[in-house]
Amino acid sequence: MFRLFARFYLVIALPLLFLFIPAINPVRALAQHWGADFYSREFSGVFYLVGQRLEELPRDQWRDTVKDLDSHFGVRLALVSLEDEELGFFGRRRLARGEPVLRLGGNARLYERIGDSPFALSLGLAPDNEDVNQLLLNGPVYLLDQMLAKQPRSRWREIVTPDNLHSETPVALLPVETLPEKVRNNPRLAQRKLIEDKLAPNLTNLYVASPDPQWAYRFGPVDERLFQARVDSLARAAPAALLALGILLLAWPLWRDIRELRRTATAFAEGDLDRRARLGRRAALAPLGEAFNRMGDSLRRLLKGQKALTNAVSHEIKTPLARIRFTTELLRDAADDEERERLLRGIDEEVGEIETLVADLLRHARYDRSVSSEALRPRDLRPLLNKALARCREHYPALRWEETLAPGAETVFEFERRGMETALANLLRNAALHAASVVRVTLDGSAEQVILSVEDDGPGVPAEDRQRIFEPFLRLDEARQRDTGGNGLGLAIVRQVARWHGGEVVCEASPLGGARFVVTLPQRHRKENQA
Repeated sequence: MFRLFARFYLVIALPLLFLFIPAINPVRALAQHWGADFYSREFSGVFYLVGQRLEELPRDQWRDTVKDLDSHFGVRLALVSLEDEELGFFGRRRLARGEPVLRLGGNARLYERIGDSPFALSLGLAPDNEDVNQLLLNGPVYLLDQMLAKQPRSRWREIVTPDNLHSETPVALLPVETLPEKVRNNPRLAQRKLIEDKLAPNLTNLYVASPDPQWAYRFGPVDERLFQARVDSLARAAPAALLALGILLLAWPLWRDIRELRRTATAFAEGDLDRRARLGRRAALAPLGEAFNRMGDSLRRLLKGQKALTNAVSHEIKTPLARIRFTTELLRDAADDEERERLLRGIDEEVGEIETLVADLLRHARYDRSVSSEALRPRDLRPLLNKALARCREHYPALRWEETLAPGAETVFEFERRGMETALANLLRNAALHAASVVRVTLDGSAEQVILSVEDDGPGVPAEDRQRIFEPFLRLDEARQRDTGGNGLGLAIVRQVARWHGGEVVCEASPLGGARFVVTLPQRHRKENQA
């Protein structure tokens, strides 16, 4: 469950990391790409004019020339090498391919390679001034002034054209009297300062007077609508898209695992208990898949046990029923009342054997379920053990019964009385049936557990059968030379009761020569009482 929640919170956190860490911000990367395309078109004429001037000079004069031009620009103009570290790996690759590079941030800059040379021009785009457009146009206006100063005025208009300047931004030289009235009458025009004429949101014409006050430069219309719409849409859509992608990456494996669990559950319902959920170890629902597989194992063992139990019950009941049927036939031909009475006692004994078998089956089934805390009460095991020993001494007087209680043994713990009485009776009866002369019972207890051992001096249990001996209806005829009777459920019930209480029972070899059964039960009530 923690793994699932951790992945969920990562899905929420990762989009935020992508947005707030510039190095991995996809929005920033896309904005840089669009910005580089937009600004390279806006300043294409500037880069062309500066590049033309530099290519007319030896390269060793380029840096001084650019430095001189920089003094006339309102923004930083610099010459950088294509190997400059500030460009970064991908920036250098793009410039090498002749593509513009834009770096965003407080010191935003646009880079454009100069022809096939190993140099690029760097133009600042974020001057620390409110009159941004004025500063950005200082450079282009200076370059145009320098170009027109070398030409007769009659050629000025044909020189200042987008085609001649290799500018993707419309640029023209217009008579002042043809300008819009609000531009013509603006005092900034006489001061050769920038005048903005907004035609629509993000659509603007920019006017600056030329060296001849009768003429003015017009840059534009500068259309930022597409670029701004892209940036605004990206800013709104990117968080949602990244979050949707994260949810998809989380939901897809969950859906795949849920589908696998559903198929497994359907297979269980159709009786295919060999089917298992195949989930990856790192899957969020891996614990649930393991629980499904454990359930399949438990169901398979349960059905296998029920089938074996049914077959064994059928076999166990068949014998007394056959004897009852045979006795009934004899009863019909009984010669006198004495013989009839003897036959009826035999039938009564067989019915009693069936009743005992049914009662043991019910006990076995009862303790095959999980424990209920309401049935557990703190009790002392010694009185129950003494009572069970008293009955056995009465029924098996020929045996010597040895009882040992460890000094300081803590024998009070939580158990269900009726189940514990049944387990004690079955353990002692099993030992009595197979003992040659002595049965030894030892009880010990600590703050962690209570240990009860019952051993005899009988033939014992072979090592290979010490696990199987707790299976229902199992009789080790080869190991037990005498006909001890019983239905083979006694030790199975002992194991069920022990496990029902959170403990276990094992079979070992006894120093007496026979078998020793050791029951270990936890002291669960101690922790709760101390708490």
